[in-house]
Amino acid sequence: QVLFLFDGLDEGGEFKKEIETYIAQLAALDHRVVCTTRPYGYNPGAFEAGFATLELQPLDEKQQSVFADSRLMDKTMLDDFMRGAKAYKELAANPLTLTLLLHDYNMLRDDERCNQWGSRPITTIY
Repeated sequence: QVLFLFDGLDEGGEFKKEIETYIAQLAALDHRVVCTTRPYGYNPGAFEAGFATLELQPLDEKQQSVFADSRLMDKTMLDDFMRGAKAYKELAANPLTLTLLLHDYNMLRDDERCNQWGSRPITTIY
């Protein structure tokens, strides 16, 4: 048995149907399969019974704090980051965009503009 991880099924484009078929075949052979997709890319009819569907929920403030604490370069800045993150509430509730906010904050931590965190637009472009 092998564990197969597929990330971004919604990004399969013209090959999405073939990818779904392949994933279903792997599962039918008793391999474990984990597949991620955005909600709009999920087609429950593509998979037979036996697949569990999970939907990630937004991070609450405590989860955001634990997440941020594990990633901040300077652990003394957690309270400051969390105060500023309130200005980006919807972004901070998503692990990916929370990571981007943390990156932006860490980049500014030695900058004199750091005291403006949470009151300015995000300027880092990815």
